[in-house]
Amino acid sequence: MKQVRPENIDFRVKYLTIALVFFAVAIGISAVFVAFVVRSVNDIWDKPQQLPLTYSIFLGGAGAMAATIMVIPIVYWLNQRLTYPSSVIWWLVIGFGFSVCSALISGALYPYFLGLIGVANSSIPLGNVLGNTWVIILTSLLNGIRNGATDMYVWMIFGGIFGIAGWIFDNISSLGQAKSGSFYAVLVSVVLGLFIMIFIFFSPLETFAKLVGY
Repeated sequence: MKQVRPENIDFRVKYLTIALVFFAVAIGISAVFVAFVVRSVNDIWDKPQQLPLTYSIFLGGAGAMAATIMVIPIVYWLNQRLTYPSSVIWWLVIGFGFSVCSALISGALYPYFLGLIGVANSSIPLGNVLGNTWVIILTSLLNGIRNGATDMYVWMIFGGIFGIAGWIFDNISSLGQAKSGSFYAVLVSVVLGLFIMIFIFFSPLETFAKLVGY
């Protein structure tokens, strides 16, 4: 482990941030997809169901936005830490916090994005959605807790994946010259993020329904 602000750390942190943002987006989209499958066999249908395309786009956007927001405090920590790279334990702790907060934030965002789905389907006027923004803001805490608690189990699994991946990116970015290590960290993030999304989208739905004993 390298000690105390190594050379070119600002350059490394910048590209590590890019790697984390891309992977967080992939994790957010994937978590929402799996959470819906889990919800479908818990509350709605007898067999697991996939999100319709419009719902996938907008609710996946809510998950991606929530996960991206949670990268902000992580980047602050990256710029303040005294050792580089950080241990896997630290990254797992970060992954846990990432999962809990992302679940709550995405849960708070769901009502607004559901309104946008209505706009896309021409069932709700855009003016109604914009006019109800203040109501959604006022009820965001309740919506975050209610929806976030329902999806927390799924988000915690993906939070663990995010923590381990963050540790991998962190170690890769610290290798060799700043430019080469940072580039490889972003490259691994893109490849791993795309792999996870492709795996999630094309795996049998029963695979995820087993999370609730289907």
